[in-house]
Amino acid sequence: MPPRTRVPLLLVGAVLLASLIAPGAEAQSMRTQLRNVFHFGTCEDLICLSTSSGEHGTHYNPAAAEVAETLIDFLSNAIQTSIANVPLGATSSGTIFELDPSGIPIATSGSAGPVVGERSQTLGRSRLLIGANFTGGSFNTLRGVPLSDLALTLTHEDNDPPGLGNPTFERDTIHIATSLEASIKALSVYATYGLTNRIDIGVAVPIVSLDIDGSSIGTIVNTAGFPHHFWGGDFASPILVDTTGSQGSVTGIGDIAARIKFNLAQTARGGAAFLTEVRVPTGNQEDFLGSGSPAVRGLFVASARMGQMTPHVNAGFLWRGGREQNSAILSTVGFDGLVAPGLTIAADFLGQWQVGASRVSLPAAARYIDGSLVRRTNIPVRRDDLLGASLGAKYLVGGGFIAVANALLPLDDNGVRPSLLWTFALERSF
Repeated sequence: MPPRTRVPLLLVGAVLLASLIAPGAEAQSMRTQLRNVFHFGTCEDLICLSTSSGEHGTHYNPAAAEVAETLIDFLSNAIQTSIANVPLGATSSGTIFELDPSGIPIATSGSAGPVVGERSQTLGRSRLLIGANFTGGSFNTLRGVPLSDLALTLTHEDNDPPGLGNPTFERDTIHIATSLEASIKALSVYATYGLTNRIDIGVAVPIVSLDIDGSSIGTIVNTAGFPHHFWGGDFASPILVDTTGSQGSVTGIGDIAARIKFNLAQTARGGAAFLTEVRVPTGNQEDFLGSGSPAVRGLFVASARMGQMTPHVNAGFLWRGGREQNSAILSTVGFDGLVAPGLTIAADFLGQWQVGASRVSLPAAARYIDGSLVRRTNIPVRRDDLLGASLGAKYLVGGGFIAVANALLPLDDNGVRPSLLWTFALERSF
C-alpha cells in the first residue's frame, strides 16, 4: 500500500476507534461528576442544609457558588491543561537525512532522534513516519497540595445588619475536606509525511481515558453555642458532619493536532527548522478530554551533529484560545545520541512559562467585621509555570520498527501534575 494511502486510513481508523469507545450520551459529564464531589444533599444547590433550620438553610449558597464553583473551574482547567500536555510523539524519527548541495536527501547513520523534543531534519520527499504511543499517569498534587488533602472553607452570607460576623452566628463556617484521585491514559496515533525534501506535514489523533474518584467531608463549625446551621436532625440533635462523593470515567477522542515543519537550513553539522502545530478542539470539554478552543504552537528548532550525539534547542510560543486558559512561552533543551547499535537515548529539559496572570482566580479570603480573615482554600495563589525532565530510549527492534520508552517527571509542583508520566511507543518509517 503506498504511503499516500496509509495516512488517511490510519487516521480514519483512529477516529472510528474513538467513536466506538466513547461514552453514551446519557452518561453524566466528568464536570458534573467533579461537581458532585462538593455537592452535599439532594437539592440543586451545592450546599443543602436542613430546611428545619429555617431561613438559615440557604445562607451558605452564595459562598458555595463563589468558592466551590470557582475551585471546580480551577480544577477543570488544570486537568484539561495537563491532558493537553500529553506527549504526541516527535515529528521525525529513525534515519537522519541530510541535504546535499543540490537539495537531495542522503541517509546517514546515527541517532534515531528525540522523544519529546524536536530536531531540524525533515523526512524527505514522499517518506512517511507512522507511530502510536501509549501514555499514562496519576495526578498527585495541585500547586504542591496533595489532591488527597484539599480543603475549602465556606462562610456565612452577610445579612442585616451589614458586616460579616454580626450577628455572631455569621461566624459559623463549613469546612470541606476533599480527597480526589484522578488518572489518565492516552493512546496517540500519529503520522508525518514528507511533502517535499524540506517540508513535512503531520497529524496526531489522541484517544484519552480519564478516571476521577473523589469524596468530601463537610463539617459545620458553630461558634455561637446554639446550632443555627446543620445538615440534618433538629435544633436539639443537630447533625453537623456529612459526607459526599462521586466517581466517573470517560474515554473519547481528544484534541487532534495538525503539524507542519519547514527545514530552514541543513548541513552535516547542524540545521534549523520552524514547526507549527494547530490543536483542533475535537475533544469534549465537559469531559475534560479537550480544551474546547483551538490552540496554536509555533516552535523554532535548532539542532547540531556531534559525532553520534545530536543536541537540540526548541523555543516558541503556545497560544490558547480559551477564555480561562493562559498562553505560554515554550522552551526545550536536550540531546539524543546513539550509545549502542540500534539503541538511542534521549533527554530533555522542558519549560512552559505562563503568560500573564492566571485566567481562573482562586477565591479571596473572607473578611469579618472585626478585620480578621478566613482563608477559603489551602491552594496557594501563584503562577503555573511548568518545568519537567524527560528521559527516554529508542531501540530498533527489527523490520524497520523502533520501540520507544520514556519517562516525564515534574521539576516543580505547579499546576496539576503526575509524579511520573510514562510513555511506550512503536513507530516506523517508510
